[in-house]
Amino acid sequence: MKKTWIWILVCALLVAVLPLSAGAQAPAGEPVASAEELAAMEPDGTYYLSADVTVTGEWQYAEFKGTLDGNGHTVYLDGATLSGGLFAILNGATVKNLSVQALSEATFILPSNVDSYGVIAARAIGNNTVENVVAQVNILQMETTVKDVGGLVGNLRAGSLTLRNCVYAGVIGSGRSGYGNYVGGILGSTWNGAVNLSITNCVTYGAYSGQNHCGGVIGGIQQGEDKGVTNLTLQYNVNYANVVNTGGAENAGGIIGYRCAPDGGSTRILNNINYGYVANSASNGKVGGIGGNFKQCGTPADNEISGNINYGDMNSKQVSPIYNNFYYYYNNTWPRDPRPAAVNNYTEEMTDSGENPVPETTDVLNDGTLDALNDAYPGTYAMLDGRITLIWALEAGYTAVLPAAQEPEYLGYQLSAPTEDGKRGIRFVATLNDLDCADAVGIQIRAITATGQSRLWLQDTDVVYTSVRADGALVTPADFDPENQDQYLYTAMLGNIPVSEGSITFEIRTFVVKDRATAYSPATTVTVDVSAAE
Repeated sequence: MKKTWIWILVCALLVAVLPLSAGAQAPAGEPVASAEELAAMEPDGTYYLSADVTVTGEWQYAEFKGTLDGNGHTVYLDGATLSGGLFAILNGATVKNLSVQALSEATFILPSNVDSYGVIAARAIGNNTVENVVAQVNILQMETTVKDVGGLVGNLRAGSLTLRNCVYAGVIGSGRSGYGNYVGGILGSTWNGAVNLSITNCVTYGAYSGQNHCGGVIGGIQQGEDKGVTNLTLQYNVNYANVVNTGGAENAGGIIGYRCAPDGGSTRILNNINYGYVANSASNGKVGGIGGNFKQCGTPADNEISGNINYGDMNSKQVSPIYNNFYYYYNNTWPRDPRPAAVNNYTEEMTDSGENPVPETTDVLNDGTLDALNDAYPGTYAMLDGRITLIWALEAGYTAVLPAAQEPEYLGYQLSAPTEDGKRGIRFVATLNDLDCADAVGIQIRAITATGQSRLWLQDTDVVYTSVRADGALVTPADFDPENQDQYLYTAMLGNIPVSEGSITFEIRTFVVKDRATAYSPATTVTVDVSAAE
C-alpha cells in the first residue's frame, strides 16, 4: 500500500534585516564611529553611532548608565569574545535603534560579577529601556556555569526593564548539558528586586534550549517574594523559534516558560502568538503554547491572560495550547482566591495539570485569523508567507523570509508485512532536490491511535538516496511522479507497531536543519490501517 501527497520543502528560516532609517538630523550626544570609541564611552554619557562598528578580539564594557542611539547602524562581531554581552550591566540606561550582527561565531565569557549572558547586556539593574534593537548572534560558545541566557538581556535584577520593537534571531544553547538554566529569546530571567518588566512588539526566531525553564520570549520569572518580578506585561510578541527544555526541570513555553507572581503583583499576557515547536524532556514536563507554568505566589492585584494564539506543535508529558499548570500556591495552602481572570480568545480552552480547575474562559473572537485580529486590534498584524506577524516588523524588514519554494515534492509511505508476533513497520519517504538547502533533513511524525493516544517522534538524517527499494524494485523520485525532477530521497522508519492498533492517523512534517536552526513544513495527515491485508 502506498499513498502520495504534495508538500513544499523550504530551507531554514532566514532573517532579512534592513537598517533602521537614519534621520537627516544627527541624534543628541557624541558620535561614535569605531570600536575604540565605543569602548571609550563614559558610563553615563549620551552617544550615537555615526557609522557601522566592527568589534574583534576580547570585548568588555563593565557598566553603562547612559544612552546609546544606534542611529540605524550595526555593531558587527567578527571573532569577538564578549564579557557577558555588548555591556556586562545596563544600569538605568537606554539602548535604541541598534543592530548587532555576528560575522563569525561569537564567544561569551562571564564577567567577574555577573552570571548570565545576553547580546546587548548580561544583566539589567535600575530602570532601563531597550527599543528598536535587533540582534543576529548565536549564543553557543559560552561557559558552563551560566545561570540565565537571553537573546538580548540575560537577567533583570533590582529594577525595571522595558523592551519594545526588538528582534532576536539565533541559536541559544544547542542542547548541551549545563549551557543555560533560564533561557529566553529576549530575556533569560528575573532576579532579586525586579519590579516592572514590559516586553511588547518583539519578534524571535531560531532555536533555544536550556536546562531549567525555557521560553520563546522569556525563560522564566524566578520564584519568591524577593525574586519574582512584581508587574509583568507581555503583549503583541510573536515567536517563531523552536523552544526545547533538555534538562530535568519542568517548564517550557512558546512565549514564557515560568511565572511566579508575588503578593500584590500583576500579570498581563495579551495578544501574543507562537509558531514555534515547544518540547520538554522532563518526566514531569509541562509545556504551553504561550506559557509552561503560572504559579500565583500571593494575592494578585491584576491578572489577565487573553487574546493569545498558539499555532506551534508541542511535545511533553503535559501540554496545553495556552498555559499549562495554571495554579495557586501560597503559604503552603491550596487554593487561594480570588483567581486571576484568564481569557483565551482564539484556541481551545486551557487545561490544568495541577489540583485546581482552570478559571473559566470567554470566547471573544471566533478564530485567530488575520481579519479577526485586525478587527480587534487595528494596525497591529499583517500576513507574511501564510503566517501572522507584526506590521511594524514587516515594514522595517525584521521578518522571517521563506526562500523561493522548490517545485512541489511528493511524500509517501511503505507498510511492511506483519511479523509472526503481529507487528508491522512503516517507512515514510520524502523527496529532496537541493543538498545545499540543509545540513540535515528529517521527518517529524505524530501518531494518533483510534483511542486518542498520541506520541511524537523526530527523526533526522544527513543521509539521502538516489533510490530506495520497494516491492523488490528500486524506486526513484520520478517513480513517485514522472514529472518530478528531484534527485534524492530520504526516509524515516517506525517499527514494532501492533496490528491490533487498527487505524492510526499520522501527522507528518518534513524539516530541514541549517546552521543548527530547524524549519518545518506544514503538517500533512494520513491515516493507515495497520491491520489491513497487504
